Amino acid sequence: MTVPRPGFLEQFRTVVEVHADRPALVTGGTQVISYAELYGRAAALGERLKELGAGPERIVGLHLEKSSEYVTALLATWFAGAAFLPLDPALPPERLAFIAGDSGMTLAVMSPGHGAALDGLGIRLAAIGDEAERPSRVLSPPPRSGEEDLAYVIYTSGSTGTPKGVMVPHRGIVNFLHAQIPVFRIGPDSRALFYLSTSFDASISDIGTALLSGAALCIEPAEALQPGPALVERIGARGITHLDIPPALLRVLEPARMPACVETIIIGGEACPPEVVRRWAERFRVVNVYGPTEATVCTSLCVCDPVTWRRPLLGRPIPNATLHLLDERLAPVAPGTAAELYIGGIGLARGYLNRPDLTAARFLVRDGERLYRTGDRVVERDGGEIDFLGRVDRQVKVRGLLIEPEEIEARLLQHPEVRHAAVVKRPLPRAAREGLVAFVVPRTAGQPVPAGELRVHLARSLPRWMLPQRFEFVDRLPLTSTGKVDLQALATRALSRRASGWTPGLANDETGILAEIWEWVLGVEGIGPTDDFFEIGGDSLAVLEVVAAAESCGLRLSPPLLLRHPTLADLAARLHAGAEGSADVTSGAMSCAGLREDVAFGAEWHELLRSARQRPHVPVDGPPRALLLTGATGFLGSRLLHELLLRTGAEVHCLVRAQDDAAATRRLQAALHGHGKALDPEQARRVLPVRGDIDLPLFGLDQGEWACLAGSIDTIYHCAARVHLVAAYDALRASNVLGTREVLRLLCTGRRKRLHYASTLSVFVATDRNTGLLAEADDLASTGWVYGGYAQSKWAAEYLLRSAGGEVGQVRFYRLGLITGDATTGYCSPTDFLSLFCKGLAALGCVPRRAEELRLDVTPVDFAAAAMAHLSLHAAGAGAPSTFHIANSRSLSLGELLDALRAHGIAVAAVSDAEWRGRLAEFGDSARGAPEAAAYLALCRALPGGSAFARQRTLDLFQATGVEFGMKNTLGGLAGSGIACPPPSGTLLRTYLTYLRG
Repeated sequence: MTVPRPGFLEQFRTVVEVHADRPALVTGGTQVISYAELYGRAAALGERLKELGAGPERIVGLHLEKSSEYVTALLATWFAGAAFLPLDPALPPERLAFIAGDSGMTLAVMSPGHGAALDGLGIRLAAIGDEAERPSRVLSPPPRSGEEDLAYVIYTSGSTGTPKGVMVPHRGIVNFLHAQIPVFRIGPDSRALFYLSTSFDASISDIGTALLSGAALCIEPAEALQPGPALVERIGARGITHLDIPPALLRVLEPARMPACVETIIIGGEACPPEVVRRWAERFRVVNVYGPTEATVCTSLCVCDPVTWRRPLLGRPIPNATLHLLDERLAPVAPGTAAELYIGGIGLARGYLNRPDLTAARFLVRDGERLYRTGDRVVERDGGEIDFLGRVDRQVKVRGLLIEPEEIEARLLQHPEVRHAAVVKRPLPRAAREGLVAFVVPRTAGQPVPAGELRVHLARSLPRWMLPQRFEFVDRLPLTSTGKVDLQALATRALSRRASGWTPGLANDETGILAEIWEWVLGVEGIGPTDDFFEIGGDSLAVLEVVAAAESCGLRLSPPLLLRHPTLADLAARLHAGAEGSADVTSGAMSCAGLREDVAFGAEWHELLRSARQRPHVPVDGPPRALLLTGATGFLGSRLLHELLLRTGAEVHCLVRAQDDAAATRRLQAALHGHGKALDPEQARRVLPVRGDIDLPLFGLDQGEWACLAGSIDTIYHCAARVHLVAAYDALRASNVLGTREVLRLLCTGRRKRLHYASTLSVFVATDRNTGLLAEADDLASTGWVYGGYAQSKWAAEYLLRSAGGEVGQVRFYRLGLITGDATTGYCSPTDFLSLFCKGLAALGCVPRRAEELRLDVTPVDFAAAAMAHLSLHAAGAGAPSTFHIANSRSLSLGELLDALRAHGIAVAAVSDAEWRGRLAEFGDSARGAPEAAAYLALCRALPGGSAFARQRTLDLFQATGVEFGMKNTLGGLAGSGIACPPPSGTLLRTYLTYLRG
């Protein structure tokens, strides 16, 4: 065997010397720690840990959330020569106390003020903070760790009910990282998302491959990593190129919806359906990794081929690792024969801490080579490929985390009312994901223990990720012919009606009904009054499902109400108290007076505006020579970028979140590629990335960069905005309101400029001014209330700009309709509401007949971008209009959309109100999901009950009903240009539906 490379810290120092000022860690997209800073902080904290007793063979607990502090503390432990042990702060006190005692650790690192959980355990605490870890430009040499020195201990689930600590030395760490880095194609221009839990040893791969390749490791809050559109949006916003995620996540995300910045997706820990892998491998580089904790994270890997990936392959062994297929006598088996997998090589762990018996059972010597018995059943195919067939024992992985069902069973049996229990991993009733189902035989026949009580009982000793999602009560457990529990029979057994879906009527108060709905939507049983919807798995799509199910049984719930009151008891109390009567609570309305107050200018701003008005009146007519475009990687902004490059010879400065210019350029090119466009060499020369963030003061630029930008551009196109179906105003304010304020600051700084602002017709149709003629000359003074976070943030932003007055610079407003897909290709945004609505209609199969005359606007993105570009260049001189409505001159009725769906082979019936109500009563069927919920709520104008529209209007798709968009300025400005909005004809809808179904 070859000698492994120098240790991790030695190689990390070499990387730091090359990439000292580049981002190593990026938290929340804004807080950046450079490589030099990270090295300095970790080295300084390491010295402090040594003073507190850390050293070789000593274990230091990391009682920290996944954060930059966690990474710093991990490295600091190695700087101190010690070994780290991750301690998730969410661990139950009983389990934390066991691990602390079993590991013998006497020192732990924690966040300031968060050490209460470790009180009474005899552990010295070191609070991590910046004051003692200020970086030095001098990189002190790291200590040389011996290959056999202990690097870390990770506790995994134990089959006897006792967790076991795996002791991993340093010798295999750099070996597997150097095998992964070239296959992952991760390098200095990469941005990797730190997704996996620190309790999962694969998180060491996330950290190590990033830090040894010069990449940036991006750390996001846990609530931002819930599967759904918000996660996809976050990945795009952060420019993530590399994702290491549990395979189960591939089933609930759509590859076509992923941002173009993504390059490589790493999966491992459990088998993923081959058809799912192939679908993702068609678009991205998908790497499957394999390796147990006992063999240092990874022992084999392979790139998944989109054509040939038909089975879960383990891949080829990495250097210095060996794979052996052996029978019960430890003899090699012939290819094609199923056998247990044994692993050898330098990555093997020492064994299990304080468990010599278990170490002897799992680690053995064969022909002079030490091997680990994996418990994985595999087979070697022709060509040497190894297929994973399953487990010899019962060990499973759920969401990438290793679980011994026997441990859960042992804890269940400690409950005095449980006689027998068996836990299996199986598809949850709604089939969106797999989870744990506990089959329980109560001690007293016919008297099941409340599921909530069992959850509380288990939560005292098990982490949340080990709690079963379902509890099924049975009279007896099925047995095999040998008298063992028939686990296969349990894995396929039909679940009870209560567990398989939600049916209205099983509860008769708000708390009970909501609990049933949450259980149905999230696949989690035993929900308690203090459970937070988003902490137990809820996301924005789940919000739609819950609200739709609640509406279907007469519970007056709205998305804003759930967002504001996410705990079960609080939400139920609000409903019981009649919160639906409060417009601002239920409908998510905000008064325009409140919005005006939020964006009112203070003394500093009044002075800035005064100075801006006093600047010399230098003419800014004529085509732009240098312009700034925000939102250039967005759906509309990227298409506008293409139009501006075609129609002007200007330098286009594009504000992009990226770690360097190369990464920014890749994001821009990827966004254009989605539209089927590309930059030719001349255009590429004119595109100048500005690395910044619309959410930050001065876009995150330093004063020199800001002044340079303000002095070099003559025009601003502001298209950046965060679009979200259900997010509240506070969640969108930073991007949509404060970002616009920074654009105004730029307008007021340096030379005089023009500003072209992409507003929305929602500033009227999502307000109490949602009927009649909406003229371009109408201002915002006539509105009193605005509904929904997105419309509120755009209303406030437009009001902010109008309040500044035109004297600070020429400002033009473009109020856009519902932006839909490209009229030629059908290409649409990943968050396209019309597409989600059509999917939902196809699944619902019906609409209320009286809804057929509802109307929606259809504004293809190619028309919107071309119109905005042309109007900004040809209708923006002195005396030209200041406001343009860019929408379709003819709205689309729901009836016409239904005809198009039927012509495309999608049957959707128009039914009576009575039949519609009957269909809705069946909404709890387990086949229902987010698209159906979105379609149902988008028809809020037709929902039964006079107040339904008021509750759900933030999801109203048919905002063109009863409204005429005045477009005199737009039509006049486009006359003779050849630019016209295509009508919502059968041809256009067929294009959209073809793209959607493809």
